[in-house]
Amino acid sequence: MSQETDETEKSSNSHPANEDQMTVHHAEDAASTLMSPEDAVTQKMLSTMSQIAAEVHILNRTIETRISYDEAKEKAFDRLYAELDELKKNSALEYLRPLYMDLILLFDRIENLRQDAVLSADAPIVSDLLKSLNDELLEILYRREVEPMNNALSTFDPSLQLALSIEPTATDSEHNQVARVVRRGFKYKDRILRPEEVIVKKFRLTGPPSG
Repeated sequence: MSQETDETEKSSNSHPANEDQMTVHHAEDAASTLMSPEDAVTQKMLSTMSQIAAEVHILNRTIETRISYDEAKEKAFDRLYAELDELKKNSALEYLRPLYMDLILLFDRIENLRQDAVLSADAPIVSDLLKSLNDELLEILYRREVEPMNNALSTFDPSLQLALSIEPTATDSEHNQVARVVRRGFKYKDRILRPEEVIVKKFRLTGPPSG
């Protein structure tokens, strides 16, 4: 009798738990049943769109990283090309400098002859001929990007000019002024081939004669 009573109690005690589980399942089934087909499709679309957005974000970060890398690589190549181009220009100039200097010296000699010809009886004819020769020589130099320096500054500039000698002056305002140009300067592009050779005035303070 006691054993039957215990089994009855166990059976009665197990019913509430079973009933609770059945209640939960019923609630889930009810919730599932309450969601319409349209809502289910919408929920699925939202989930898919969220996944797509995450993938697009990752792709965008990847593209930005690649673009930054490409830009850095392009800048590095640009610097390399510029350095190689400068090296090529320097090599070409060093190779051709002797030829350019010979042509410039020839220009000097012709110019000196032209100035001397002014003093002779045949000055107009000879001077015109020598000027024509120098013009042709300048044209040859121009084609190779070598040209005379047209320095209009009257003040001595050591970056463009070479002082061959000094001419004293008693006028303070004439200090460091160019007295005259001895030989014209020439440049290749933005580089000096030969500076302009000049005579420079230097102020000298002179006192009264000693007596």
